[in-house]
Amino acid sequence: MSRFASPWPVILFVLVATLIAVYAMVGYRNLRGLGDDTVRITQSHNLVHEIDGALAAAALAETATRGYIATGDTSYLAPFEADAKEAQDHLVNLQDQSQANNLQHWRADRFRQLVTDKNGVMREVIRVRREKGLDAALASLQQSRGPGLVHEIQQVAGEMRSTALQLLEFRSAMMRATLRTLLRAGAIMAAVAVVLLTASYVLFWRAYAGQIRLARALATRKDELEAAVQSRTVELRALADELEKRVEERTLELSRANGDLRLENAERRRVEGALIEADRRKDEFLAMLGHELRNPLTPIRCALEVLQAPRIGSEDQEKATGILQRQVHQLVRIVDDLMDVSRITLGKIKLELETVPVAEVVEGAVEATRPLLEERGHQIRIAIPERALQVRADSARLEQVLQNLLTNAAKYTDPGGHIDVSVSGRNGDVQISVRDNGLGIAPEQLLRIFEPYTQVDQTRDHADGGIGMGLTVVRRLVEMHGGSVSVTSEGRGRGSEFTVRLPALAAEPDPQLSASPGPPA
Repeated sequence: MSRFASPWPVILFVLVATLIAVYAMVGYRNLRGLGDDTVRITQSHNLVHEIDGALAAAALAETATRGYIATGDTSYLAPFEADAKEAQDHLVNLQDQSQANNLQHWRADRFRQLVTDKNGVMREVIRVRREKGLDAALASLQQSRGPGLVHEIQQVAGEMRSTALQLLEFRSAMMRATLRTLLRAGAIMAAVAVVLLTASYVLFWRAYAGQIRLARALATRKDELEAAVQSRTVELRALADELEKRVEERTLELSRANGDLRLENAERRRVEGALIEADRRKDEFLAMLGHELRNPLTPIRCALEVLQAPRIGSEDQEKATGILQRQVHQLVRIVDDLMDVSRITLGKIKLELETVPVAEVVEGAVEATRPLLEERGHQIRIAIPERALQVRADSARLEQVLQNLLTNAAKYTDPGGHIDVSVSGRNGDVQISVRDNGLGIAPEQLLRIFEPYTQVDQTRDHADGGIGMGLTVVRRLVEMHGGSVSVTSEGRGRGSEFTVRLPALAAEPDPQLSASPGPPA
């Protein structure tokens, strides 16, 4: 019994408890340090975010200003004011978050002042553009402090961002050092605790070994304990088997969920790619539309200057009037294409369906485009069955479809080319084909030729290329008639063929085509 009265076990227990308390205090201190470092790192991230947000908003405001200067469209002013306000909001947040650092706070004040000055310059240029016109606005922009302010803004923002990133790196290093200290203290404490616990175990074991009577008592209970252990072992094995089965089922469920997640991620990436492509094509379309709208304005302005001359002959007056008529017709055609696409997209077009002879629609479309065909010297050949074919359609819209196809064929075929128009009945459908020997279509463009803003060859003059909406109108009008349109081409320089298929009203004949070549245009 004297062994149990030894003070060493108590002493060792107290030492272990003391070590645990010391480690808890060190750990608490280090954890507080980690929390503070985390807050500072978050502040640095927020500072970089506000800098980037202010720069992006300022750039968008300048873009809106340049859009208004270039076009005079007041719809650019609202985005300018919104972006300017957003930049100021970012800069106010930047000042609030940089108060703990005098240098950064001074730079934030300077950053805000520069952006405010830059917005003031932009507003002045907008005022000049509104009151005095494009040339005065461009001159004002060139004479302003705008470029210098942009350089200073970028310099101050770069210095703030560099300082914030340096502080972020320093605080991250401090956090890593704190973690290493915490881990080292834990390792040392664990090692000492193991040593002390081992010593305690040895002392207690020696005391136990001296108690022979306890050993005999344990021997009498051995068989009972073994039986109980065996019974419990059987139960535990059954539980382990059940647990393993559940783990396998759960693993299978997680595997399936992981597969679904991969599919969702793939779909998300595909959608993101499609959105990026759509945004790129939208930007190209806006640039092309601006160029397309500007092209007729130059000759219109020149013709107006001729008409305003004090002495003008009748011949010059007729030429100027002709220029005005052609260019106004070009502007009307562009606006009509845009309005058609808008009305189709919004479902505002109502077809006036009636029984329409296909031959009349083809002849009407050919006659409408004949001036363009003759201007470019094309030869058109028309093949229509001797027996009339009829469809249920809106004759005006169907003729618009064929005019668009013939106009594209004329524009994308070199002067003196051949264009073939053929009509046939097949499998209960009426098939109208327009084939040319012109520019042709590359294989990668066939899949998206009917999508909005798409042009076959963007290197051609925009005056010939249009705004890329004609084939979109064709496809949607044909689909509204319950039909379809397709295109084939053997590649660049090999021509192309567009085919419109519509449900036929008359029984499908066995046509014997009568080729009627048109006069060389």
